[in-house]
Amino acid sequence: MPDHIHLFVKKRGATSESLQSWVYRWKANFSRIQKDLPKPIWQKDFWDTKIGSQDAYAAKWNYVRNNPVRHGYVMHTDQWFYQGEIYPLSQC
Repeated sequence: MPDHIHLFVKKRGATSESLQSWVYRWKANFSRIQKDLPKPIWQKDFWDTKIGSQDAYAAKWNYVRNNPVRHGYVMHTDQWFYQGEIYPLSQC
């Protein structure tokens, strides 16, 4: 979507880093890389949902994939260029 981003993340290993700290660091790193984007890029906070099952994961994934269709940017989810997985998440 042009005005927001959806990320599915999962803790890896025994880390004590909070989600809030991780999001802050992710935003800072992205902003450093994308220097030419107008400021401010990000809202100050974020919204999160804990996904506890494969069914819940599938439902959220489908919701996110269908966002561009619901908003009229494309006719079919596969037409949206800004989507995909870097690492598939499993065992929610």
